[in-house]
Amino acid sequence: MKSKHFKIAELVPVEVYRALGEELCWKLIDDKLIEMIDKVKEKFPKGKMTINNWWWDGSRNWSG
Repeated sequence: MKSKHFKIAELVPVEVYRALGEELCWKLIDDKLIEMIDKVKEKFPKGKMTINNWWWDGSRNWSG
């Protein structure tokens, strides 16, 4: 299952993403977690939710 609102890079550290790739990383994340973060985003569509932001050169890498 993939998130409707988040990239996998927001949920895993850069090291894991580079080692496994996008498709395998999605398999690491429990479907219930994906459902929950999507529901939170849908409940607060204008709100900002940052988990990991390394993909955009941010400093958050281990929050996911």
